[in-house]
Amino acid sequence: MSRLWLPIKEETTGREQLIIIPGASGMDKSQLVDIINWQEETTRQKLKALGQKPKRVYSRKEVGQALKEFRMFLERKRQGTRKRYY
Repeated sequence: MSRLWLPIKEETTGREQLIIIPGASGMDKSQLVDIINWQEETTRQKLKALGQKPKRVYSRKEVGQALKEFRMFLERKRQGTRKRYY
């Protein structure tokens, strides 16, 4: 049984959601179109009700600190946490 994956995006709020319709291969074309239209309408109404997608605002200092910590993590991961004695 194949599925239909349908991404729906609300332009005014910037939110999006993925809709899955199972059994799409076994449906009539008109039935599938009706289900897709109904799903789009209800999903767009739900996404509008959620409002604007909150924007994440970080300062340059915060971004720099996060990148520095990630770089240090990668270096530790590459070298290993234990000292090797040869």
